[in-house]
Amino acid sequence: MPQAPPLDIVTPTYLSTTAGDTLSVAARTTRTSQDSSSQETGVHSTEMGDTEPVSFAELLEIVTRIQTDPQVYCQYESKVFVVPCRMIGNHQNFNIERKKKKKRDRQHKDDKYVYSYIMSVNAGTSDSQGTILCHVASGVLTSFFEMEASEMRQLQKSKPEKCQQIVQEKGLKIKTTLVRLASWHLKLIYSAAEFFDTANNNHEDTSKPILQLIRRV
Repeated sequence: MPQAPPLDIVTPTYLSTTAGDTLSVAARTTRTSQDSSSQETGVHSTEMGDTEPVSFAELLEIVTRIQTDPQVYCQYESKVFVVPCRMIGNHQNFNIERKKKKKRDRQHKDDKYVYSYIMSVNAGTSDSQGTILCHVASGVLTSFFEMEASEMRQLQKSKPEKCQQIVQEKGLKIKTTLVRLASWHLKLIYSAAEFFDTANNNHEDTSKPILQLIRRV
């Protein structure tokens, strides 16, 4: 397996594509013509809802349906999909972003930043039905970096070279881990109200992922 390129802290662009890529910026999911044990990483279990084991093909169908039907979206709003999949391609985008004010913990006022990592995933088999755009939860990335995003942001300002070295070293570990097939726990990023709110443009902006990796076993 070729070595994965290092992560870089960049200005968020979500995704870019080149000729021959399987992922389209205009779609959260793509389909083809055909209709191991690893270290556990993830966020605290209190962030998990009711688990629902599904195949990758079933998940692909669900993600396609919920984007146009608010009632169906509500049915899966609190679900955690348990599905075998892996990261594919070179469409990863990593950054450290400012946390939205409404999501900040009042007890941790200094924790103003989160890790952001966007990638495409598939079922990890040769007859895979397609790909899904996915966001990795900041807690999952923190378990790799062993440093909170706010600490990393401060290090980037004070010692940028050291920061970039850590990002590249730990980023390589992240990539080599996520490309291996495993059981992923995925949940919807937005509530139904947030997703279909025209003011937020989450519904129409299909370059944004709507699924988030919160645990990998």
